[in-house]
Amino acid sequence: MGRIREISGVASFYTAAFIGAGFASGEEIQAFFVRYGLGGLVGIPLSIAVLVLGSGLVLEQCKRLGVGSYSEFFHREGGRLGRVYDTVYSVFALTGLGVMLAGCGALARSLVGLPGGALATAVAVGLTIWAGPGQILRLSSILTPVMATVLVIPTLGFIVKEGITLPTWGSHLGIPAALLYASYNLSFSMAVWASFHDRLKTRGELWAAALLGNGPVGILLFVLSLGLWAVPPGGGQSEIPILVIARAYGPLVTGSFAAILYLAMFSTALAHGYALTLRVKLQTTLETGSATALVLGAGLALSAFGFSALVRLGYPIVGLMGMLIFGTLLGKGR
Repeated sequence: MGRIREISGVASFYTAAFIGAGFASGEEIQAFFVRYGLGGLVGIPLSIAVLVLGSGLVLEQCKRLGVGSYSEFFHREGGRLGRVYDTVYSVFALTGLGVMLAGCGALARSLVGLPGGALATAVAVGLTIWAGPGQILRLSSILTPVMATVLVIPTLGFIVKEGITLPTWGSHLGIPAALLYASYNLSFSMAVWASFHDRLKTRGELWAAALLGNGPVGILLFVLSLGLWAVPPGGGQSEIPILVIARAYGPLVTGSFAAILYLAMFSTALAHGYALTLRVKLQTTLETGSATALVLGAGLALSAFGFSALVRLGYPIVGLMGMLIFGTLLGKGR
């Protein structure tokens, strides 16, 4: 049971980090799958297959190289481009941390009308990091099923009510969109796998974590896509697509979805913050507390910047980086 709990904890942290604000809100699902109809439907299993295979290969390489952070992984695996990969990843991870903190602050202000949500979230993230990797995994083992349950159950009810609606049209652009989506998330997942691969002892455990981490993501992608396809014409528009489903149930479920958005942003901020803290610790003489304070301070300083421009620029660049590294790993795996 102890080994199963450890594997499940690592997989849960990956899943919790994956379910960021863009995923939980439905924005990513709408942009990379739903809008392409049949192309997006085919893209869902394709993207999950790439994520499982890529995650397993990354875990194997991390274990073989004995790296302790994503920075070490990029420097040893990226060759002459290792420093470039490391710099690009660090910039986007730090900016992503700032965006998640800003989002938590804005959401807390809108839900309870209190300022200082970004700072409070940063403190909560810092305390969790300071508590150590074991506590991070235990917290993730709680947060992941809660987030998945609150997202899935109302969506399934909405699908039953409206009827299953599979798209009858499609675009072949759904295939490259799915590959870009998988590559982008694989690139960012390297921080999770590089940070926690040492808790997995055998090759079987590495691949079990890759499967258990991405399996729930695939189920969520499929269910939430079906839910968004089931929205009837004229059923309402929202900048947050998933709220169209939530509003069908009234304020209680809508509020629950908002709380899940906060937890999703917190989990992603925790993943970015922990990965960056490890990088600082391994490359400086700072202890965990000082490294965490430095990282979160920088994240708070960036929290005033916008999100849209980062997404437009970040997905292609980091996605391309993920494709290059995935190709390298496939070549070495032959």
